[in-house]
Amino acid sequence: MNYSLDLHCIISSNGHFNFINEASTHLLGYTPQELIGRRFTDFIRPQDLPALKEASLALETSPHLTFYENFYIHKNGQEVAIEWSATWVEEEDAYYCVGRDATEKQLAIRQLREKEELFEALVEYGADMVALVNEEGVYTYVGGSIRRILGYEPGQLIAKSAFELIHPEDLPLALEKFQSLLISKNYIKLEGFRFKAANGEWKWMETYVSNQLQNPSVKGLVVSSRDITSQTQNRHSLLESEQKYRNLFEKNPDAIFHQNPDGQINEVNQAFHQVLGFKPDEVIDQPVSSFMAPESADLSTRYFKEALLGGTMRFDMELAARNGDRKIFDMVMYPLSVNGATIGVETIAKDITTMVRAYETIQKQAQKFNTILESFTDAFFTLDKELRFTFVNSELERLLDLDKNKSLGKTIEEVFPQALAGEFNKHYQWLRAKGQAVTFETFLPQKEIWLGVKFFPAEEGISVHMLDITQRVNYQRELSMLSLVASKTTNGVVIMDANGLIQWVNQGFTNLNGYTLEDALGKTPSNLLQGPGTDLETSRRIYERYQKGEPFSDEVLNFKKTGEEFWVKIDVSPVKDSSGKIIRFIAIQTDVTLQKKSDESQAQLTRDLYRQNRDLQQFTYIVSHNLRAPVANVIGLTRFLSVFDKNSENFDVALRHLDKSVISIDAVLKDLNEILSIGVQKDTVSMESIDLRRICLEAVESLRDSLDAYEGKIDLEIPGNTYVFGNKAYLFSIFHNLLSNAIKYRSPDRPLTISIRATVSVKWVAIFFGDNGLGFDEEKAGDKVFKLYKRFHKNIEGRGLGLFLVKTQVTAIGGEIEVSSVVNVGTRFLIHLRPGNTPDSHALEEE
Repeated sequence: MNYSLDLHCIISSNGHFNFINEASTHLLGYTPQELIGRRFTDFIRPQDLPALKEASLALETSPHLTFYENFYIHKNGQEVAIEWSATWVEEEDAYYCVGRDATEKQLAIRQLREKEELFEALVEYGADMVALVNEEGVYTYVGGSIRRILGYEPGQLIAKSAFELIHPEDLPLALEKFQSLLISKNYIKLEGFRFKAANGEWKWMETYVSNQLQNPSVKGLVVSSRDITSQTQNRHSLLESEQKYRNLFEKNPDAIFHQNPDGQINEVNQAFHQVLGFKPDEVIDQPVSSFMAPESADLSTRYFKEALLGGTMRFDMELAARNGDRKIFDMVMYPLSVNGATIGVETIAKDITTMVRAYETIQKQAQKFNTILESFTDAFFTLDKELRFTFVNSELERLLDLDKNKSLGKTIEEVFPQALAGEFNKHYQWLRAKGQAVTFETFLPQKEIWLGVKFFPAEEGISVHMLDITQRVNYQRELSMLSLVASKTTNGVVIMDANGLIQWVNQGFTNLNGYTLEDALGKTPSNLLQGPGTDLETSRRIYERYQKGEPFSDEVLNFKKTGEEFWVKIDVSPVKDSSGKIIRFIAIQTDVTLQKKSDESQAQLTRDLYRQNRDLQQFTYIVSHNLRAPVANVIGLTRFLSVFDKNSENFDVALRHLDKSVISIDAVLKDLNEILSIGVQKDTVSMESIDLRRICLEAVESLRDSLDAYEGKIDLEIPGNTYVFGNKAYLFSIFHNLLSNAIKYRSPDRPLTISIRATVSVKWVAIFFGDNGLGFDEEKAGDKVFKLYKRFHKNIEGRGLGLFLVKTQVTAIGGEIEVSSVVNVGTRFLIHLRPGNTPDSHALEEE
């Protein structure tokens, strides 16, 4: 015992040392003599006393050896770890104890604990998550850092497959890598796969897996994972930013180029080539002077140097494209910096040629507009929303004695007299309320003038036109006085302006034609009153007289508001100002319809007397020529018959001649009877609307045999529903005679062709009748074509009555006829008849 390195001691039941060996000297620093008799608890570290008490109680209940550790206080004050074994010796009523120095053990335990704590700290607070999985990928150990990084409690993942938490899109690659690791027994690295966190969010992870299945201390796969979500997102953001920058650079419609610190171009975008025409290889590694004029290059170089110093420069510059076009650019030049160091300069060149040219055009237009405003005969000015002058033209300066320079920027009240300003404000308030243009008249007492004022709303304020209307107001006063006089006369009085537009009419005018002042205002008398029956020559003559500006009188056919015709005599007098300029016309209208009808009746009577006298001359000619000769023959032959033997040949010859003369007399009498019947019936002949095509076809069919016998061809172009106003028998006779003449005087050298056409206008139906017959000499015929018994082909039998009857019958139904002919070419007749009413128009009239 004395030489044992362990403590051997006997401790009484009351806790005193009864015996202790020499080992106490080197373990506790006390000799046995210093300890014997003393309580052993005096040397124990206070905090170990509770554990000692529990060990003593345990020893009382069990006599077997009990092992426990505590710390004794060395004589030098240090703590000494001692591992004890003790047993109770009943016979001695004491404890037999053996103590062994446990300092190294405690040191080893402490070092182990420190390593465990270090490992736990590394696992808990390290950037990586540490776990163990078996060969199936199931977690067998999970470090505490899983809680901080992914939000899982370590126990949540134990016995759970790691593959269940890997994103489905990343799972195939993870499984492939895992299987290769089981075979290679090395380690693998999984970069950029997504792992589901406890909150459901997908985290980007970077994982190293080492195969330690054969390591008896591990027996699993060591998994070390790091959360790289921020780095991945930053990388994606960086890539996205780079892509955005590249897109902004490459797809920017403006030309962009980079210059290194030496001023050489190292990159250009696509628009650079599109805008300037230079290909990248033509300018890369070249200074900007390679595509700039010397003066532009110098300016660009100066701005480039300032941009290198950190400034952002903006300026306009004209550059020449590769094809020589001059373009203007808005240039922005700014430095490119990385980590605070300037690595070059970027320049954005925006083509503003169109904008600059447009601005120049706007400037020119503004100047032109200003010139136009200055050339206004009206006084003109504009006001902003605060009623301050923004523009004043020269006419306003002259009219109101203003100074343009002193007026601009001042309010209307500051510039205009109070009276005008008050009138102005009243109408301006109305314009603001309604948002519409305002027109009014006001008197300016300071200048003793009347002004016509117009307000027009504008986005910037209002524009105002002013016109000196003093003369017009005076004229209106004078006009009102004249109208008082004119309104009392029964004749129509018309007052017109210098352009012939009606300004005023009196009641007599309205009574005369039915048109009121409202109907006539602003119109010319010709447009208001004249119609289709007015003679165009008369209208032209009246217009020319107005243009001459001299007084004149004339008569013209007008139409009332009801459409009724009436004749007026107009007396027109121009009114001139002091300079001799015509300012209006005054016309007096007098109804002369009754006088014109009387004059027309007198003229018609004269025409009828002339016609009757002409007819009497014709009858005298017939009696003296066509009737007298056969009558004389009859008288002579009857005398011969009285002396000739009835059975002689002379008697028979004389009788035959007598019969021939009587027949001639009968023919002449028939002709006279027909002529007289037309003349007698002229004013009483039955008139109606006749289908022109149908009556023409009837006449053609009546001569069909003759036409067919001579192979005559009829070219008929009369539209259906063409009606004329006339006598049916006369129309039939007209066509029959014209067709008979065409057949009779056909050419032996060519087949007979007859053309009949008709055109319709408002006033007439024109009938064209032509043939290709023998024709006649117009010059020789003269005015005898339609004379009675005039014949132009002596070798062809005829009486010379047909054309006379045609002319007479056309005239009798109110028509006109003309003839033209060329020998051996043919004859053409042009007949004008009054248009008739179609059956549809009759029905409309009845309705």
